[in-house]
Amino acid sequence: MRRPFTTSSPRLAVAAVPLALLALTSCSEDDGDPETDDRATAIEALSTALAEDTDPGNGQDPILEDGEVECMATSLVDELGVDTLVDEGILDNDLTKATLPEDTTSTSVKTANAAAISDCVGIVDYWLRTTRLVLTTLAEQQGEKRYDLSDAQWAEILACAEKRLPEAAVRKRAVNNPDQPLLSEKQLARLEPCEPEVFGQ
Repeated sequence: MRRPFTTSSPRLAVAAVPLALLALTSCSEDDGDPETDDRATAIEALSTALAEDTDPGNGQDPILEDGEVECMATSLVDELGVDTLVDEGILDNDLTKATLPEDTTSTSVKTANAAAISDCVGIVDYWLRTTRLVLTTLAEQQGEKRYDLSDAQWAEILACAEKRLPEAAVRKRAVNNPDQPLLSEKQLARLEPCEPEVFGQ
């Protein structure tokens, strides 16, 4: 049978692809300049959209924590600018509503997306969170109890995964290949030893 930590498994394909426009740039400290009204309004709109987009809404924990959502929204506004976000169709003209498209033809946006996930969450950590969401859903909806793992078990998997795939190397590959999934097939193969034995039963 197919192993969960591979993109060749159709039911887990979504886990290997970043969620729609999950923030776009690295997180940085404010440079001391006062925030304009437009900037603050845009950040609030993007934070709301990101929080909604990464919340499965079925009683499971959101993929992103509040601080990560704010990090990504702030970076998006600061790095791309309000005008660009409006031109991309991400913000409406009055900056009060953000729409996160499933895909974008802008390579620069995709590149910044990968960098943001790395800086604000961690690519391996983010990928594992999306994988956990898929597997937990399988456990609940299809009775796949072997995928119903505890927080401690997922923490062990993450520690193993981060050791086998250092963030610096993963980030470099993701940023240089923005049109590809966050993790390559070769990288996913390196994660197989991190799978609990119960997955193979």
